[in-house]
Amino acid sequence: MKGKQQFHVPVLVDELLEQIDLSQSDKVIDATFGTGGHATAVLEKIGDRGLLIGFERDPAVFKSIPDRLKNDPRVKLFNCPYWFMQREIKRLGLEAVDAIYFDLGICSYHLEESKRGFSFQNKEEPFDCRFNAESDTLPAWKLINESSPAAIKKILQEYGEVRQPSAIVHAIQRAKPVKKVADIYSAVDAAVIPPRRRGELTRVFQAFRIAVNEELTRLESSLDSALDLLTDGGRLAVISFHSLEDRIVKHYFRDQATDCICPPDLPVCACEKEAKCRVVNRSPIIPGKEEVEANPRARSAKLRAAEKIDRTQDTSKK
Repeated sequence: MKGKQQFHVPVLVDELLEQIDLSQSDKVIDATFGTGGHATAVLEKIGDRGLLIGFERDPAVFKSIPDRLKNDPRVKLFNCPYWFMQREIKRLGLEAVDAIYFDLGICSYHLEESKRGFSFQNKEEPFDCRFNAESDTLPAWKLINESSPAAIKKILQEYGEVRQPSAIVHAIQRAKPVKKVADIYSAVDAAVIPPRRRGELTRVFQAFRIAVNEELTRLESSLDSALDLLTDGGRLAVISFHSLEDRIVKHYFRDQATDCICPPDLPVCACEKEAKCRVVNRSPIIPGKEEVEANPRARSAKLRAAEKIDRTQDTSKK
């Protein structure tokens, strides 16, 4: 790993801290810890009596977390995906935490050093795309070779919003069996005219990465787990980087902030649905011009936050 200690430049740090509104001694979950991009700022907010619990699924990234964080008594780290957070929090003897945040961005290490085919620039790498290369899930190349044209088209449309899925599927079918990034690159190159090629390549690689890692389904189920783990008045924040993730978060927060969902012509509520949270920011928070200029990968970031409703007092904690 060339001795690097920082694989991902954190985005919207100040904005995140404002949205999760931390206090001294708070207990916080960083669901996508990486090498601790947001951790230093969070630790300053929670002070000596606070607790930061981090989840990082990639063993290679986990090993590279700086010693200053590994050895900090206020930090508890788990080398497992965030969808195990409820299990691990219980093992710590905790019932609830004060804030949880997700940074769903792909880190620079995966793009530049992992040799797993996350970027179409690295054509000789295997087209793997798994965040945890030690997992038993199928790498992207194997998923493609074992999938029907219809299944591949569905992946491209649902997870990449690819604009020319049929042409690309036909090209991929002709290229089978695929193994390297170059195989997929060549297929897209043959199917798409130059002005649209880079955009389609980005969408194709995104689609297979999401499919291999089950990113959207895992996010949907984990938002429920996160909200359940919050203390009344606790904050949940998500930084997303593409429209599919942002849409899931937006719709989830809106649904959980809604009380009765009965038809308007029903005289009495029959669903008994109660809102679990309130939306903190109605519109997503995006990076400012200076941050985007300093870190171009921040340009697509969107931050949304919600606060769990305190049903016992009907007021928020913060």
